[in-house]
Amino acid sequence: MTNKKDNKKKTSQDEKNKKEESGFSSGKIIFVSAICAALCSYYLYKRLTTPPDPPVLDFNEYWGPYPMKMDPDLSIRPYEIEFSEVMVNDLRERLLHRRPFQPPLENSGFTYGFNSHFLTRVLDYWQNKYNFKEREQFFNKYNHYVTNIQGLDVHYMHVKPQVPDDIEVVPLLLLHGWPGSVREFYELIPKLTSPRDDYKFAFEIIAPSLPGFGFSQAPSRPGFGPVEMSVVLSNLMKRIGHNKYYIQGGDFGHMLGSILATLMPEQVLGFHTNMPVLMFHPLANIYMMLGSLWPSLLVEPEQQSRVYPYSQYLMRIIEESGYLHIQATKPDTVVKEPQTIYDFTVRDIHGREIKLDKYRGKVVVIVNVASQCGLTDTNYHQLNELHDKYARSRDLRILAFPCNQFGGQEPGTAKDIAKFISDRNVKFDVFEKVAVNGDDAHPLFQFLKRVQRGSFGDYIKWNYSKFIVDRNGVPVERFGPHVDPIDLEPSLAKYW
Repeated sequence: MTNKKDNKKKTSQDEKNKKEESGFSSGKIIFVSAICAALCSYYLYKRLTTPPDPPVLDFNEYWGPYPMKMDPDLSIRPYEIEFSEVMVNDLRERLLHRRPFQPPLENSGFTYGFNSHFLTRVLDYWQNKYNFKEREQFFNKYNHYVTNIQGLDVHYMHVKPQVPDDIEVVPLLLLHGWPGSVREFYELIPKLTSPRDDYKFAFEIIAPSLPGFGFSQAPSRPGFGPVEMSVVLSNLMKRIGHNKYYIQGGDFGHMLGSILATLMPEQVLGFHTNMPVLMFHPLANIYMMLGSLWPSLLVEPEQQSRVYPYSQYLMRIIEESGYLHIQATKPDTVVKEPQTIYDFTVRDIHGREIKLDKYRGKVVVIVNVASQCGLTDTNYHQLNELHDKYARSRDLRILAFPCNQFGGQEPGTAKDIAKFISDRNVKFDVFEKVAVNGDDAHPLFQFLKRVQRGSFGDYIKWNYSKFIVDRNGVPVERFGPHVDPIDLEPSLAKYW
């Protein structure tokens, strides 16, 4: 009897000890888990809230085309926006002969993109009613300039207020968005440059076309992001003479202004934005997701319908931002017809790649040549004569493209052609042999024929057909093989 009681007592004690041990073990697990959770939370918090190391800025990085000029023109040059008769007539001609659009789906409006019925009305307005001369005058109401920054010609408007001496003039960098231009600021500028009775200052406006926008040159290679663009803008302000200034930026201009204010705070006196977003910060995304569960954590009740339900907001962004994804990730997918000869790259007679952008601002004659044609002696002699008379005095450039499509009269190799032009002391530029007609026609000649059609169709009739290209890079006149080069002088004089 006593043994049974002792055994029962011992069993009860063992169970009690096991419970205590189990409770102690659970407590340890909870304690250790709490410590781990706290450490992980602290790590995530620090990871999300600690600013990254600032990037190393290269204020001399070159973004222009190669070969790099050893002595570039760094002056500030006046710039005038021009809609010449040649440009306007070329545009109207293209609109007149454009292909018909695919009709939109019935009752679709603008759901699937720009409605082609409405686009037809827009193009008709441009072709027949748009007053280009009046618009040209409007754009030139403010002073425009261009200067070369890090290899890029950067355009900007510069408007100085006309105020008494007791009014402080404050420099303001106005940054437009994407897609956008300096046109956005025309109605705003008079308000900023005119002093108000209750303020003793007025703004001096510097409004650049961002590189790759409007009248500013685009970079020639990848890697030119918002930070690099901000460096160009900083150098622009220094070139103008402002080491300290205010900034206003909206849309993409907000991002650039934010970078300038963050990475170059010694230059930025103040930054104002009409698009204060934090869409690229991880915490912003976390807050937005939490707001889906508790909207009142983020926004006032009367504003909640603008953001939530978040799923609808995301779906709208996905549906309406297709253009953004294409242009930001695959810009070459967007078909862009060449507008000038500057859009082309060719190879010279030695096989070197040449961008025709190097002829920007010059009058150019483009001609298809052959070394064994009955017209060869006269044309080569007179083309040399034109070069001698006008290359220096009028910035004339002659571009000759050998072609073997007419009677097999240019059969030689590049080495043979190089020897031929060397023997004749040819001074103008000669390029590699190309096709000018047919499916294999060089893109440059496809462009030339499309813009300047011949008398009996756009195809080139024989060797020594000639195209005159104006200082804007636009083909403006075309001449047949039997027009001698020296007879082009009166026509060339119109474009000096």
